[in-house]
Amino acid sequence: MRSITVGIAVLSIVLILAPIFSLVNALTVENFLVDSGENETLTINLQAKQTVTGSFSITGLGSALAPNTIDFWVRDLNGVIILNSSTVSDGENFTFTASSEGEYILNFLNDFGYRMHIDLEFSASSPPILGFDLIVFSVIIVVIGVVLAIVGFAVYRNRAKRRIVQLPPQRALRVYPYCSAFD
Repeated sequence: MRSITVGIAVLSIVLILAPIFSLVNALTVENFLVDSGENETLTINLQAKQTVTGSFSITGLGSALAPNTIDFWVRDLNGVIILNSSTVSDGENFTFTASSEGEYILNFLNDFGYRMHIDLEFSASSPPILGFDLIVFSVIIVVIGVVLAIVGFAVYRNRAKRRIVQLPPQRALRVYPYCSAFD
């Protein structure tokens, strides 16, 4: 019984810690050049309900007097524009949520007469687990772990009370009559 209780405790700890460690979103950093008249794209594979948050900065590699501008938009897997920032000067912060699983394309169009250097940073939220948001799933696992621990402890205590502890039989003390060697 003790090994089952330990097994349940270890399983509960693993189930609690796994989603919590996956809360850490990896930051992706991309640096690339967009030539004049060119459209650079970056494809991201997402699951439904994942949110992408990011930003980019623009550095023009031509005239110092010209503005650092670029056209930016995001298309879903059907080619529908889901985020359109139009012409962006110097940089942009952006966020979008995937409506379904598939490839999402970030587009950077340079309609100006010189090259642009793009520094892009973004992160995607963790995908849902069994249809639940990661935080909700983690809470569910914690509650299940606590309930299993309580039930396991109650079963253990109940079995401990049922055990009959038998002490070894006591030997009767022998009583010797008082005698003295000097009598």
